Amino acid sequence: VNLFVSKIEYDELPYDFNLKKFYYFPCAVGDMYFQKTRNLSRAGLLNIAWSGKENLQRKGVLDILDALKILKDRGVIINCFLAGRPGDGYPGLLSHISNLGLESQVVTFGEVSLDKKLSLFAGAKIYIQPSYFEGFGLATAEALASGCCVIACDVGEVKNVLGDGAYYVTPGNHLELANTIEKIISDSDLSKELVAKGIKRLSELYSQKNKKDSLN
Repeated sequence: VNLFVSKIEYDELPYDFNLKKFYYFPCAVGDMYFQKTRNLSRAGLLNIAWSGKENLQRKGVLDILDALKILKDRGVIINCFLAGRPGDGYPGLLSHISNLGLESQVVTFGEVSLDKKLSLFAGAKIYIQPSYFEGFGLATAEALASGCCVIACDVGEVKNVLGDGAYYVTPGNHLELANTIEKIISDSDLSKELVAKGIKRLSELYSQKNKKDSLN
């Protein structure tokens, strides 16, 4: 039996590999994330990613830093919080932060507990994950369910999950990423409707509660 969390892979791979038994069973967003949507003091950017070298590249974490440098050169200073288990790319990540002169505005947390993760989601205005590929994009879904405005890329399964509830940018385009961040930060009301759409979509399609109900 083969389970697919990606609708795209479910629609294509079974026939390429002549699979006999296969099911589409996407990830679920835990109920606790939907309870963290009402924080009026949201600020800054957040990304959560394991800092292995290849993963940092795939998740576009260094692209986030390059976009922050563009904004800093414009005089737009935005705090950014990076969390995730340290890997072999962590020293290089710290070096990139230092080389760009972003030490005063970028904070790294390393691996965080569930409670800390929920707290970070509740306090961030933007969750930013400009990935080059995602099989599902669970962190972006959790962040959106928690009330963060999400910036992502239309790659893999991401748009199937987030729908019209996120801002989409081109992978690797630092200028587009910087402009999108500035657009959201400069207008506090800009993303409210988008986030509301996203939370509604996730609640209906990917919430833990609705998944349990569908199995009963």
